[in-house]
Amino acid sequence: MPSTPARDPDALRRLLHRWFVVYNPLYLVSAALVLVGLNLVSQGVAGEGNLRGPLGVALLAELYAGVLLGGVAILLRRGLTRPAVLLALIAIVYQGDLTLHTETCGVFGARGLPWALAWLGLFGVKMRVLARLFGLRLSLRTRVTALTGAAALTLLPFTQLHAEERGLAVAFLLVALGVTLPRTLGETVESRRPSTPGGRPSCVGSSSQPSRCGA
Repeated sequence: MPSTPARDPDALRRLLHRWFVVYNPLYLVSAALVLVGLNLVSQGVAGEGNLRGPLGVALLAELYAGVLLGGVAILLRRGLTRPAVLLALIAIVYQGDLTLHTETCGVFGARGLPWALAWLGLFGVKMRVLARLFGLRLSLRTRVTALTGAAALTLLPFTQLHAEERGLAVAFLLVALGVTLPRTLGETVESRRPSTPGGRPSCVGSSSQPSRCGA
C-alpha cells in the first residue's frame, strides 16, 4: 500500500514569502492605484477648459516617477537588486505618457507646446538617470530610438493632419523606429562597471558593503 506523502507545515509560509517578499507584487499594485487615481483626477478637471488642471495631473505623474527613481537608488544602495529591478521596470512604464499629457497640450496649441517640450526634456533626463543608477551606458541606437518615439509622441498632437495623413505619419514613424531599433543586447546597453576576465561585470562588495551583482 503506497505511503501518504508527509505534509510540509512550512509550505504555505514559503509560498507566501515567495509571492509577497521575493516577487513583491505591492510595487505593481501601488503603481496601478496611482495611475487609476491620476485618471480619475484627470476626468474631474477635463471640463475646466484650461491647462492648470491637466498640468497638475501631469506634475503628479512626474513626481511619482521621480519617487520611483529615488526608490530604485535607495534599494541599490542597500544591495537589494531584485526589488530595485522590479521598481525600475515600473519606472520605465511611467516613462510613457500615461496621463495623455502631450495630447492635452496639443488641444491648447501654442500655449501647450512649452509644457509638451518640458515633458520631452524630462523623458530624456529620467532615461539617463535610470541608466546611471544601474551603471549602464545606453548605445546611440537606443538613445535615438527612445528619443525619436518620445519626440513623435510630443509633436504629433500639434500637427494639423487629417486622419489619413496622420496614419501615414505614424506608419513612417514605425518604419523609422524599426530601422534604428537595436538588434541585440550588446547594441542596447554597455556596462560602465569593470568586467571580470570572463566578460561579466565585476561584483563590488565587502563585508560591510553587500554586493549588488546578485539578484
